[in-house]
Amino acid sequence: MRTPSSTARAVLTLALLAGIAAAAVTNRPERALAADEAHSRVARELASMLPRMHLSRVPVDDRIAQSALDLYLNSLDFDHVFFLASDVTGFRRQAAELDDQLKRGELQVAFDIFKVFKQRVQDRVAYTEKLVGGGFDLKTSERYAWKRKKAPWATDQAQWDDLWRRRI
Repeated sequence: MRTPSSTARAVLTLALLAGIAAAAVTNRPERALAADEAHSRVARELASMLPRMHLSRVPVDDRIAQSALDLYLNSLDFDHVFFLASDVTGFRRQAAELDDQLKRGELQVAFDIFKVFKQRVQDRVAYTEKLVGGGFDLKTSERYAWKRKKAPWATDQAQWDDLWRRRI
C-alpha cells in the first residue's frame, strides 16, 4: 500500500518523466532534447497544485525532490548497471534545488540526467559489441548477481567493464 508521501513522490517523478518520455519516443536529435513551454507549464502547475489538491497535502520540498530523483534514477537504471557512482553523486548534489526548479517550471536537470543515461547506454552497447567480437573464456567459473536493485553503481571504468563482462 502506498503512503500519501510515496504517492506524492510518484506523481512528482511522473511529471519529470513526462517530457523526457515524449522526447525519447519521438527520437529527436540530441540538441533538441530539452523542455519546452508546455513541459514547463505542467511542472509549475503540478508544483503548485500538488500540495493543495493531493489528499496528503504534502508540500513539494527538498525531501520530496530527493525521493523523486531516486525514483527517476532507478526508473532509468533499475539494475544499477548504466550510471557510474560519480554520475549519481553529481545528480544528488542537485537534488536540493529540484523542488525550487520545478516550481519555476525548469526541467533541464531531468533532461540532463537523461542525456547522461543515453550516453552511458551507447557506451555499453559499444563495449558489449567489443566483448562479443573478442570471444569468451568459458572455463573460468564466475558469478553474476542478476538482481542488482540494491547494488552500488560501479565506481570506475574497470569495475564497470568487469560488471558488464560478467553480465554478457
